[in-house]
Amino acid sequence: IPGGGNFLPGQANRSTGPVAGLLDGVWELNNGGVAIIRADAARLYVSRDRHQDFIIRYDHDHFWWQPRDGSKFRRYRYEMREGRMILADDKNNLLLLRRRR
Repeated sequence: IPGGGNFLPGQANRSTGPVAGLLDGVWELNNGGVAIIRADAARLYVSRDRHQDFIIRYDHDHFWWQPRDGSKFRRYRYEMREGRMILADDKNNLLLLRRRR
């Protein structure tokens, strides 16, 4: 994984790594989709009848996801605040997510 260092995504030092389950839940996307995250898996609904499954990893600064079809992991910088998450790719394209309560 480019820029991933010498560890797999999400395998940061346990003392400084993210809290397990930190991202678990239902997230609404600014483009109208919905993502459901549980542990190292995510399902992205682009419409009521269409979805794609992903493998995910994350550390304090980066979020990676890989379609289960075997495509490569894509890396994003991420930041969370008050139930909202911002993902930015290397071209600064943004995806905004809000945790559904």
